[in-house]
Amino acid sequence: LGYSISENYGFDKNSHAKKLKKRFFISLIILLPLMYLCLAKTLNLPIFEDKLNFVLQFFLALSILIINKAFFINGVKAVINKMPNMDTLVSLGSISAFSYSVVITILTLLGKTKIHHVFFDGSAMVLCLVNLGKWLEELSKVKTGDAVEKLGSLIPKTATILVDGKEKIILTNQIAVGDKVLVRAGDYVCVDGVIIDGKASVDKSAITGESFPHETII
Repeated sequence: LGYSISENYGFDKNSHAKKLKKRFFISLIILLPLMYLCLAKTLNLPIFEDKLNFVLQFFLALSILIINKAFFINGVKAVINKMPNMDTLVSLGSISAFSYSVVITILTLLGKTKIHHVFFDGSAMVLCLVNLGKWLEELSKVKTGDAVEKLGSLIPKTATILVDGKEKIILTNQIAVGDKVLVRAGDYVCVDGVIIDGKASVDKSAITGESFPHETII
């Protein structure tokens, strides 16, 4: 179990997961009325006249874009660093649909066009769904971090080493390369090493995933 485990391994991940969760649900609450405004005319549901409908969709979609501004910030930074990533792609798709819809809305308000279809819902939905994916991904990372942290808790605080044939108890993090560590029956193996003497059955399930003891004879 020769791994260095940070005591705060899962803290930042857990905090980030909570932020993503909050961002997703707030976006979802705003997205629902936006979807209604978008689909009401198609489904013959009660709806405002087109101009007011477009304006309401604009403000709802803009709210979701602002809430999820991290996508745009990270996407732009990635482009500046010449390493476009998924945030860049999501930002590009969302802002393209939003910009097109803004233009159509302005032309409709000015009476310059009879096109009655905008994509405010698409620009907002892609952010909401990707946010959901990132939240679920972060949750899995938190669970993995908790598992690693539990694994680290198995490492004993102290170890017994042999110095000139005599036993000496030291802190586990003070073990140096070349030290001879004495592991008695029932003890945890605190560091990686090579067995130079003795006989034992070692449970390697923490490493291999198999719960069967592995017998070693030297």
